Amino acid sequence: MGSNVSIAIVGSGIAGTTLARLLTDDSPSTEITIFEKSRGVGGRMATRYSEQLEFDHGAQFFTIRGNRFRQFLSPYKNAYKAWPAATTTLSPDRKEYTRLWFETHYVGTPRMNSLCKKIAESLDIQLQQKITGISGAPKQWFLESEDGRFGPFDWVVSTAPAPQTQTIFNKPDLDAPYDATFALMVPVEERPEFDAAVVRDSPVSWLAVTSSKPERSQLKQLGIVAHADSQWSDKHLDVPADKVKGELLDALEALAISGLQRELATLHLWRFSRPLAAGTQPYFFDAREHLAACGDWFMGDNVEGAFDSAHALFLTLRKQIVDKGAEFKIEKDT
Repeated sequence: MGSNVSIAIVGSGIAGTTLARLLTDDSPSTEITIFEKSRGVGGRMATRYSEQLEFDHGAQFFTIRGNRFRQFLSPYKNAYKAWPAATTTLSPDRKEYTRLWFETHYVGTPRMNSLCKKIAESLDIQLQQKITGISGAPKQWFLESEDGRFGPFDWVVSTAPAPQTQTIFNKPDLDAPYDATFALMVPVEERPEFDAAVVRDSPVSWLAVTSSKPERSQLKQLGIVAHADSQWSDKHLDVPADKVKGELLDALEALAISGLQRELATLHLWRFSRPLAAGTQPYFFDAREHLAACGDWFMGDNVEGAFDSAHALFLTLRKQIVDKGAEFKIEKDT
């Protein structure tokens, strides 16, 4: 690849870290900077933790179906492991039954965001920088944040959800519908008999015991993550958080989950939890404006879908940067 090319990447989830790693490894001279609004990398591959408790409150697991994804992950085997969870299906009104997984499910270790952290090692990451927009012109882009201005950059790539990317780039047509999901994190005094459960006929759609995951046995206290049903979440976006929390706790009790420490429960809203449909293209790319975007809203609403989108964009950016390097050489020789 060419040299003297600077690229700003917004977002440090699996798409952002993958793209940055591929570009950096392919050409160390290319200047890559990641901007992340949170305190750490991972995006929706997230873990909330304290000294005694941990909750994987975003993505619960991932699968590996494609050879390209498997090959990319091979250097990071210390950062993820298979999760042989004891799974079931629950309902308030029906008898539970064992639910089998027909493919291997993986989780980040020792925390869900550990995989992204490993991929991002040695990369330039600006944390707690919420990018609100861009200014300037192609090849001279500046990123505007709540704390200042960064740049200039030759390219800007957003791996944020579609509505946030739309705002950053000021492109009204760049959009995709999303479902929201409330995540309830609650300590429990009694361990359920299952590790994970799909839930029917309830405001809750998913339950997981975080301590059942690999390398989590050292946790001093048990905790459950409950993801609310997406349609239920969408209808409760304007409902006060305490009421949402109370209704979800009631739903857990209706599922015979005992020992809930209701007063210690916390709530998180994933406003853009799941894109409702894959895009018609594997990524967004504007060669004239030097703007691009990738993520799970292009190639599937899961971790591997986000990777696939980032890898496809990498191949296109790689060609563009090679061409730019050739232009620099011609100008220099002339």
